[in-house]
Amino acid sequence: FDRHVPQVLFDVLGQLGRGEERDRLARSRRALAKAAPQLVPSEHWFAVTNPAPTAPSFKPPATVKSAPNPELSSKTPNLASIVVLCCNELAYTKQCFDSVIRHTHTPYELIMIDNGSTDETLAYLTKFSTRTGPRHITLIHNDTNLGFTRGCNQGIAHSQGQYVVLLNNDTIVSPNWLSDLIQGLEAAGPKAGMIGPVSNATAAPQQIAIDYTEISRVDEFAARRRREHGLPTRTVDRLAGFCLVIRRSVLDRIGSLDERFGVGFFDDFDLCVRTREAGFDLLLAPGVFVHHFLNRTFVGQKIDIPKQFQANFERFVEKWGRERVERYLPDMKDRLALMSPPLKSPVPQVQSRQRVSLCMIVRNEEKNLQACLAGAADLVDEVIVVDTGSTDRTKDIATQAGAKVFDFPWVDSFAAARNESLRHATGDWIFWLDADDRIDEPTQVALRSLFASLSAEPAVYLLPTSIRHGAHASFVDHARLFRNHPSVRWEYRVHEQILGAAQRAGWPVRRTKIVIRHEGYVDPAGLQAKSARNLRLLQQEQAERPNDPLILFNLGSMALDRGDATSAIPLLEQSLQVSPPGYSLVCKTYTLLVCAHRQLGRTVEAMQICRVARSKLPNEPELLFYEGLLLQESGQPVAAESCLRTLLQLPAPSDLSGNDVGLQGYKTRHNLAVTLRDQKRGSEAEVEWRRVVEEQPDFAPAWLGLASLLASQGRWDDLERDAQQIETHPHAREMATLLRAKVFLDRKNPEPAVPLLEAVKERLPYAVWPHLLLAEARWQLDKNSAATKQALQDVLKLDPNHLPTHKRLEQLHTAEARSESQTPERSAVSAGRSEA
Repeated sequence: FDRHVPQVLFDVLGQLGRGEERDRLARSRRALAKAAPQLVPSEHWFAVTNPAPTAPSFKPPATVKSAPNPELSSKTPNLASIVVLCCNELAYTKQCFDSVIRHTHTPYELIMIDNGSTDETLAYLTKFSTRTGPRHITLIHNDTNLGFTRGCNQGIAHSQGQYVVLLNNDTIVSPNWLSDLIQGLEAAGPKAGMIGPVSNATAAPQQIAIDYTEISRVDEFAARRRREHGLPTRTVDRLAGFCLVIRRSVLDRIGSLDERFGVGFFDDFDLCVRTREAGFDLLLAPGVFVHHFLNRTFVGQKIDIPKQFQANFERFVEKWGRERVERYLPDMKDRLALMSPPLKSPVPQVQSRQRVSLCMIVRNEEKNLQACLAGAADLVDEVIVVDTGSTDRTKDIATQAGAKVFDFPWVDSFAAARNESLRHATGDWIFWLDADDRIDEPTQVALRSLFASLSAEPAVYLLPTSIRHGAHASFVDHARLFRNHPSVRWEYRVHEQILGAAQRAGWPVRRTKIVIRHEGYVDPAGLQAKSARNLRLLQQEQAERPNDPLILFNLGSMALDRGDATSAIPLLEQSLQVSPPGYSLVCKTYTLLVCAHRQLGRTVEAMQICRVARSKLPNEPELLFYEGLLLQESGQPVAAESCLRTLLQLPAPSDLSGNDVGLQGYKTRHNLAVTLRDQKRGSEAEVEWRRVVEEQPDFAPAWLGLASLLASQGRWDDLERDAQQIETHPHAREMATLLRAKVFLDRKNPEPAVPLLEAVKERLPYAVWPHLLLAEARWQLDKNSAATKQALQDVLKLDPNHLPTHKRLEQLHTAEARSESQTPERSAVSAGRSEA
């Protein structure tokens, strides 16, 4: 018997588009009022059943092509129904649909009405109806032109979404257009009934000035407009119908387009009047831009525009009265004078533009996927996501971003999963990403330009991927973009490759400097799990391809990462033996061999391999770097200095081809400073170290080397000033604590350093330098303690290849063995254990 709640429920059901439930509530309320009028007095909201949406007043001579879709039910929440009426003007229709497919990522269905076209429009729409992108496509064909309002009402009658979008076929939508409009509508609350964008050719208040003269610059202009104005909306008196997003609940309340307006004009303003009369607001989104060619169908049908405009204006005034509609009318002369600005290519040949499919494989990536697609989805024509068994929200996130999602059982092969994504791709070109890849705004601009330049000629493009671990960063070239062709498919279970197949097909390989940022190596725990999986897959692959140089290289690299240099060496040597001439991984294989021998303390062997490699590859930065490091460690600082200066004088690389970004900069300068310090050239060493920290403020080895140098010179005030300077840097504040701890260690006073380092280790659990310094402090306090041994082992968990730590652990093991051999009881136990 409550009076307030039922009315609120009635309104909410209307806003949700659940008309049948709303009407049923009104009927039951009306029956209750009739049975107990003293308790439930009659109210206007249920006194008369709310009228159903206005239906066409004729039986349309239409053919509807629409496959049943169980995912769609009447008035589906969060779904947008885009209704596009077409009558000839195929060139404009093509570019409209091309932009819709490319830039719409909100879940949507597409309803296309062919309104009696006599050109190739029907054939195009029929073929288009098989495209991927929308949740569902409906094609309605009328044998004759039924007029704009009747045709649109057909589409509205077939629509299933919570939002109905009326979109003219002579428009070009821009990135994020629909999601931004819906977001603006929802942010304004249930009173907001309709929302529209700004455009170059429409009526006030949506008309804005543009500064482009080429269709190809629409996206660029729209992106700039979005950045400058953001997504706030404002209430307006009227909205034009070239692009209009309407709540389903509004149409349920006021009905569809009034068919007395025939072929068009003032049907949109009539809709605005009825929306406002029903108590809803009209919203304008100043940051959303849609290009409009204006009246192209009228022009193509040779309709007398002024005459049609005048006739419908009179109908509009007759329906509502001149005084009542005055606020909705723009100046008639201005609206008649509106014409699209002259463009060099008013109807571009969109058939020649190459479509790009983004292909991804995912599993339990709900933490990463949304950020990845936010930077990438608007760049491509479709997003294909193959899910290999997610148990979180990954698939929902992909679907909400407009992706086509396909399930594929995991078969222990990344190549198989990626090839499944290619099977579903309809684009001319394939662009691939992982969920933990990121595309920032400059990269978006560069990719958009690259995609626009693609032709039908097959090729493969290499894009560098930036991989960062704290201060450490490197670039690895990946074949990210390639022509979609059935002969080019992915290979290898793990560390899968596409480049080999493209090269065998004879495709040219083109390098770019468009950098993709990868964040998959930030969490060591996640990295450890990936490494275990990758090792298992590599071992399976090796059984199938025992002499493949890539598999051998990857196995050797993984063994070295685990700190197992002994196992890595034969694998890397075998990879070199079977590598064909010019193989791209030869330099990297030599480098890993050098690292493996160095890890085992075999400096002579490491130097021999380095020099053999340099005789074949004299100017490779990695080989020069390690030769300088080996010379430095073997007590030859002068020779090391010469090698490192040669490296710094090499020309900057023409591309980012897999080298650590510090090899021709801060890392080499740090080692150069060490060699200068060892030659008692402290002032020169200080200059180099200060150049390093200027280039890389969070590079701990340089700060610690500088701290030791200043401490040895008794420059405590300078040290404190450096510590205070570091504390002002947002990415290097912990360095100040490390610096102060290092001073205690250099003065052989480890006790105050321990709590400082423990605190930093708590805050930076994955950073190696707090662990290294803590191990040094423990070593100074008591090298034979269990705490010292644990601290050294903690270092190797983060950096399995840290040579000084390996040497110290060997010293501890030797001391333990000597101690056991000197104790009879322990010796007996030890012997028994050996026999067991």
